[in-house]
Amino acid sequence: MAYEPIMQPPRNPIWRRLGLILVAVVTLGCVCGGIALFRAFQDNSGPIRDATSRYLDDVLADDLQGAYGRMCEKAHSTMTQAEFDQIQAERHGIDRYEIVGTNISIGNGRASGSVDVRMVRVTGEEFVQRIELVKEDDTWRVCT
Repeated sequence: MAYEPIMQPPRNPIWRRLGLILVAVVTLGCVCGGIALFRAFQDNSGPIRDATSRYLDDVLADDLQGAYGRMCEKAHSTMTQAEFDQIQAERHGIDRYEIVGTNISIGNGRASGSVDVRMVRVTGEEFVQRIELVKEDDTWRVCT
């Protein structure tokens, strides 16, 4: 008696096709989800970035009263307008800035965050400064 190989049923290409379709759908879902998360983060980080820009624009325009008005209650309780003006006068002039990062957190029902800003002095020296902010009465305020 001769050895006869066991016949295997032919592979059904429908399963391969369904598998590829499933992989494509999952990949598309991940990409769309990532884009949605990115847009949601940008929408949430917009107000904190805007508050930081307005504060820095006031400082650059020498509108120190306006900049001081954009600060939080804690900063107002620890520093007077005159002290703020003195601190700004002692700093070397900032020529321009660029916001390079944001971080927002909510703890104990209070929103806070920080914005990393790359600044360039009039001398050309560059440095990165982190500006802390808190949300008071639905408005982001500098609290550095």
